[in-house]
Amino acid sequence: MEIILKNIVLHYFKGIRSLELKFKDGENTLEGINGSGKTTIHDAFLWVIVDKDSTGRKDFGIKTLDLNNTPVKDVEHWVELELLVDGEELVLKKIHKEKWIRKRGQVTDEFIGNETTYLWNNVPIKKEQYNSQIYDLISTEETLRLLTDIKYFTNLTWQEKRSMLIGLVDEEKIQPTDPILIKKLKGKTTDGLKLEIAATKKRLLQKIDQAPIRIDEINNSIDETADDVDITELETIDQQLKDIDDSLQSYSKKREGAIKKRKELYNTKQTLEDKISERKNEIKTLVGKDISKVRDDLSRLESEERQKNTEIQRLQKAMGQLINDLSFNETKLINLRQEYSEIDDKQFPDDETKCPTCNKPFDAKKKKELVDKFNENKSNKLDAINTRGVSIKTLVTDMKAEIKTLEDDIKFVQKEFDTIVENLKQTRKKVETSRDDANKKYLELIEKDPSLKKLALEWETIQVQLDKEEEQNTNEDLINKKNKLLNEKSEFNSLVEGKKRNEEYQKRIDEIEGQRILDLDELSEQERIEYLLSEFIVKRINSIESQLTTRFNGVEFKMFEKQINGNINPTCLILFKGVPYADLNTASKINVSLNIINVFSNTLDVKLPIFVDNRESVTVIPEMDTQIINLKVNPSFKKLTLN
Repeated sequence: MEIILKNIVLHYFKGIRSLELKFKDGENTLEGINGSGKTTIHDAFLWVIVDKDSTGRKDFGIKTLDLNNTPVKDVEHWVELELLVDGEELVLKKIHKEKWIRKRGQVTDEFIGNETTYLWNNVPIKKEQYNSQIYDLISTEETLRLLTDIKYFTNLTWQEKRSMLIGLVDEEKIQPTDPILIKKLKGKTTDGLKLEIAATKKRLLQKIDQAPIRIDEINNSIDETADDVDITELETIDQQLKDIDDSLQSYSKKREGAIKKRKELYNTKQTLEDKISERKNEIKTLVGKDISKVRDDLSRLESEERQKNTEIQRLQKAMGQLINDLSFNETKLINLRQEYSEIDDKQFPDDETKCPTCNKPFDAKKKKELVDKFNENKSNKLDAINTRGVSIKTLVTDMKAEIKTLEDDIKFVQKEFDTIVENLKQTRKKVETSRDDANKKYLELIEKDPSLKKLALEWETIQVQLDKEEEQNTNEDLINKKNKLLNEKSEFNSLVEGKKRNEEYQKRIDEIEGQRILDLDELSEQERIEYLLSEFIVKRINSIESQLTTRFNGVEFKMFEKQINGNINPTCLILFKGVPYADLNTASKINVSLNIINVFSNTLDVKLPIFVDNRESVTVIPEMDTQIINLKVNPSFKKLTLN
């Protein structure tokens, strides 16, 4: 398929208010100074087809601005392309305009957004249909940019460039010959197998490196003392324990009679202890009667002390409140006297004897009326103050009398309180003395009491019999010996369990060592496959680079690079006469780019207009079987000119 740009019309697009350019087949040159609009033509062409500019931006300023850098209002921004598609005419047009509405009650229009209209052969269609028909022509946006922009391919990442170039060659031309490698590559790419081998090697190396560490950890857990344990020792201990149990059983039968006798002795002992306790309580009650009256007096005085103290606090609180109220009312009397004096000193003002309107003096009658009214008001105020003062003064007098009464009451109650405190002091001394005397008397009575002496003697006799029974009936030696043997058996069982664990540990060590040998064998096999794969990749590399060199006239591609460690990594470097693309001059870069476009154009069987920027940098370009639109800086042309 071949597309030729015959005509382009710009209307208010990126600063160009109106321009029409008619192109011819073959080579065309747009000339002008910098900023004259050369790149704008390229942007306009791409905008109509894929809605982007020459740098790949979708959101770029297409609107023409006024002198204030504001988009020109009420104009349509549009571009129209007249194309020849395999000899048939096709007109594409895209219109971008602002939407303004005036709401009810407003005097100005309001901007509500932009809208774009798409026309196909002058027939408006929806955006989705427009894009669908565009891609029916050019297949993909990548195809359009690849075949129209000399900078597109070289600006791609090396991964993207490599992928596109690999698509031009027969990667399957070179196949592996080793049966194992053929099997490993089934359903996989070489890169995929490389990653798989690397992951497997990493896993195997980790397992191999970890094996000695794991074995050391297990060795540290082995109990060497358990290896020499003799199982026959356990049988000897069990026999000794059986003999002791038999002896304990025989002893138990003998103990039945002794237990019955001890129970009787314990009961007798408990009865004696109860009688002793009962007699002591009787003596204590007898002695306690002597101090009961003194304790009653103490309780009564303590109660009276609390009552008097509460009464004193109540009276003091009431007097404090009265003193505060008295101070408040005395202050009010002082203020009333001051207010009375101030009002009494006031005289009828002279300025009120004149008319406030005309400023003429009042006559004698009017003046007398005003003075009488002033004096009447003054007298009323003084009478009111005097009445209030008399009332407050009476209240103050009553308060002082009540305060005097409270002071006398407090003194009287305080005197009673002091008397009670002194009596309490004397009574507490009596209680202490009575308690000491009672304790002394209690101890003397207990020591001399005949019945207590008799009971104590009987208790001692029973206790001697109990101690004798305890000495005659003990199996402590047998129990201690049995406990010792049980401890020895427990330790021996621990050693037996340790020996079993040691055997399990050794079994695990043998398993780890065996797996380590298998992992080493597997690692060797993976390294062998890795070597075979590397050899195969080298052959395929040479094939790919050879095929690309054949297809591109003078342009070479370095698709792989060998590392110091011997590994081969994918890459994609463009070379021209052995010089990397980045180091070429502008003319060589343009020619290399055109060469690349030519190969892809022939491969895809698609020919599109090629925009050659910086055309002034190269004098001769390769012959191209497609339309060329040169963008050339020429100071001689102040305005954009098509030649």
